[in-house]
This record gives sequence, structure tokens and C-alpha cells, in this order.
Amino acid sequence: KALGLDGAVIGFFGIIAVSVCYYFREALFAYKQMIPLLLLGSIGLMGTVFFHNLETLNIILEVLEESFKFLGVTAIFAAYLVALIQCIKKLPFHRGVS
Repeated sequence: KALGLDGAVIGFFGIIAVSVCYYFREALFAYKQMIPLLLLGSIGLMGTVFFHNLETLNIILEVLEESFKFLGVTAIFAAYLVALIQCIKKLPFHRGVS
């Protein structure tokens, strides 16, 4: 039988992610457009942890868990895409690319 540590592992990685964000907070604040997306991603991943243990009770809870996971990962990728676009705009060869 599985140990059921999925939620704990995801939560542990969440703590590591928050610690890394805190350590690099000055760099993150340089790209303030990222912050709402990172918060949305964090909420999504917290929802994943919360609903993971409940998913065996009901198919709707399983769908909610997967939806939160999709929301969290997509928002975090979008945040880094925003930062990448902002970096590209700062390059000297940038000529009106949006």
C-alpha cells in the first residue's frame, strides 16, 4: 500500500519554493508583474495539497485537485514568461517587440 506522502512532498517543495522566493525577493520585486501570478500559482498548489487527501472521497474533489494543480503550474510558468519578456525588453537590440 502507498504511504500517502504525496501531499507532504508537495507541501515540502512548496516550503522550499517560498524560501527560495524569499531569498531572491529583491530580484522578484524588480519584476513586480510576476508577483500576482506567483501568488495565484501558490494558491493553486496549496489547493492541490489540500484536496489531494480528499480526492478519494468524490470524483468532484479529484477534479478540483487536478484543476488547482493546473492553475498553479500555469500561473507560475506565466510569471516566469512575464519576467523573460521584461528582460528581453531591456536588451539593447530590442526594437518595439511586445
